[in-house]
Amino acid sequence: MSSRFDGKVVSIVDETTVVINLGSDHGVKPGQTFLILGLGEMITDPDSGESLGHLELVRGRAEAKHVQPRMTTLVSVETKRDPDVKEIKRSAQSGFELSFFRPNSSTVESVKVGAERIKPLAGPKVGDYVMVD
Repeated sequence: MSSRFDGKVVSIVDETTVVINLGSDHGVKPGQTFLILGLGEMITDPDSGESLGHLELVRGRAEAKHVQPRMTTLVSVETKRDPDVKEIKRSAQSGFELSFFRPNSSTVESVKVGAERIKPLAGPKVGDYVMVD
């Protein structure tokens, strides 16, 4: 493992949770954040032919939620918000007529703010690298 990275993903729990091979014995504390990275293809400079290294694929940022001596459970800290939804309610005065056909009808508009949810990690794999964020 490169000295640039601190540890590796050893298990995938679900789309927002992974386990890494670092724990309290390595100085990890609850609440500490990590960057999860996969290594992509080797990139070469087209002009010089020089190797520029592996492309780092950012899987996400995650926080230490449960720290054991030799492993830690990380949960995504990134969030996404569902789209806002605009609701328009019109009340009709009678029968089959809709409110916009009558001048004295009422219209109520409101916006339901989208819920904020934990954003899933971007395809983490066992063996991906982690580094303290």
